[in-house]
Amino acid sequence: MNRIPIRYAALLLAVCCVPLSASAELYDVPILIETEQDIRDLYSNGDINEDELERLLVLFDEPVDLNSADRDELYELPGLTYGMVDAILRVRAERTVFESFGDLLDIAELSDSALQQIRPFVVVEPPFRLEIPEFRGKARTGYVDNLSDEAVGTTFARTQLILEEVGEVGWAGILDEQPGLLRFVAEPSDGNTRPYFLSAEQSLQMNPLAKLYISTDQRLGEDARLRAIAGSFVAGFGERLTFDTTTKANPNGWYEDRHLYFSADRGVVTPRRGLFGGAITVEKLAVGATTFDWTVFASRQRHRLYQYDFNLIVDDPNDPFQTAKSYFSLEDAAGGPDGCYKEGRCHAYETFDEVFQETIVGANQTVRFGERHQLGLTGYWARNQFVVGDDQIVFSPSARYPQDRKTLWSVGLDAGVGFGVFDTRMEWSMMDSGGHAVFGRVIADLDRTEVEWSGRYYQSEYDNPYNRARAQRDEFFGLTARDEAGTRLRVASKISREWTVKSHLDVWQRLVAETWNLEYQVRSDWDITKTVRWGTWLKINDKDLATSGRSETYGESVEY
Repeated sequence: MNRIPIRYAALLLAVCCVPLSASAELYDVPILIETEQDIRDLYSNGDINEDELERLLVLFDEPVDLNSADRDELYELPGLTYGMVDAILRVRAERTVFESFGDLLDIAELSDSALQQIRPFVVVEPPFRLEIPEFRGKARTGYVDNLSDEAVGTTFARTQLILEEVGEVGWAGILDEQPGLLRFVAEPSDGNTRPYFLSAEQSLQMNPLAKLYISTDQRLGEDARLRAIAGSFVAGFGERLTFDTTTKANPNGWYEDRHLYFSADRGVVTPRRGLFGGAITVEKLAVGATTFDWTVFASRQRHRLYQYDFNLIVDDPNDPFQTAKSYFSLEDAAGGPDGCYKEGRCHAYETFDEVFQETIVGANQTVRFGERHQLGLTGYWARNQFVVGDDQIVFSPSARYPQDRKTLWSVGLDAGVGFGVFDTRMEWSMMDSGGHAVFGRVIADLDRTEVEWSGRYYQSEYDNPYNRARAQRDEFFGLTARDEAGTRLRVASKISREWTVKSHLDVWQRLVAETWNLEYQVRSDWDITKTVRWGTWLKINDKDLATSGRSETYGESVEY
């Protein structure tokens, strides 16, 4: 693939992307769903990516309350433009409260398509009354199974209890079939020189505390609040570059984590990966016209890992990528089925519980100057330690964690400025390895057209496992936000109440491989009636697997 000179990148953006109002959180397709399975179908069809799948599943599980949501929370909803969000806030301020979802029908800025898209993701809760605190909550339990395989399904339970202005308690537990805990065999007795892992056979395993937390929210003044949590939570700040374990498009602190992932096709329910420990936030503390947010958090827990996430340190000329493909054995596999290396050492295709232990300590300070200007500082320190084996075990190149060290840290500075129709957001981050990364975006609200332009740069040494920035997957290791420089333009136009056109162009370079890649998509949607829509789209994807890192000959390795 020919290289595209950097000086031509801006010209390419101008020529290839027809100016097409962008959603506050842009999706390439309309998010028209009724059930959780509809969201998964969008992912299976390639209409949304993995990050968008996770965000929509959490949003469907925890709908946004139209009577209490702030601007950032409304921005999470699919199909809304920035102008639509401001219209909702304006009408809510005039009415004081929304009585039902039907009140949105009177807002002229909201199109039929936007109303259809946000309907499954919003609720209208009664207004809060401080003098009469009320308990409310919900519970869910069940059994999920796929009868087409021999595996036992998953039994799950989850509860949530809220006392307004006091706190919240949440819990979730699961019972499913999992392999037993791993045991590391450093010196095999059968004469084979390779160490390996040994696991007990599949059996029912109970995880009664898959999620457990208690949180509180107390007023410190007219707007200032003290928020604290102990147990399961997620946290994220700025542009998601330095630290983010949430599913939010624009995270701002910590959030309770009670989520379980349901996979009906595989018959399993699993807890989402988050943090477990505690966090304290003092937010909206005003000093004149300036407000301050301070957050400190800590987490310590053991995690599950898929077998390909970790390796043994071996020197095998026949295995140039040093994979762990033959180092696992289930105790019931001694018969030597297909995939076994020798005498029962098999390719287990398993995810094992409590493989490594993760300790994290972090903090954030954000200063806000009005509603649209802010400056934030985020940092964390982490230690990752395997709880099976010894120093012969490391993470694989395709894992999210660094291979070469057990402790790591990162610090980042983010900023946001808004003037008129333009909002600018950016963040710079540095790792202990010396790697740097920068991400920035500009959002323009141009009446019926909104535009988002972003740029990104990740050095090869930037191996931050806790960032969730916007980037393409590496074609060699399957990682995100490493060894990449690129720019993306996403635009959408509301041509009429019935006709919407969206487009995006992404151009990026693999820094080490020195190759350019391009992705372009344009989509037109016409609402023929309230229940019938006609969509037409074109997508071009140029990803050169032969030269962008992945070698056609597996005997050849790439210095990365």
